Amino acid sequence: DGQWVTHQWLKKAVLLSFRINDNKVMDGAETRYYDKVPMKFADYDEARFQKEGFRVVPPATVRQGAFIARNTVLMP
Repeated sequence: DGQWVTHQWLKKAVLLSFRINDNKVMDGAETRYYDKVPMKFADYDEARFQKEGFRVVPPATVRQGAFIARNTVLMP
């Protein structure tokens, strides 16, 4: 029917994770971040980017846990 469905258990889990995790400083290519969720590409090297088959144009930001399909170009 084209409607978004909010699963309450998932919403509660996300909100709980924000309460139990502390903010921390994370270094980015062009800036620093202060957040609770790690950046997806913190441990990526060139080989992993090539294997996964997508591009990341600076300063695009993606949090850990996000799915990115092959042939995607992430832009700010």
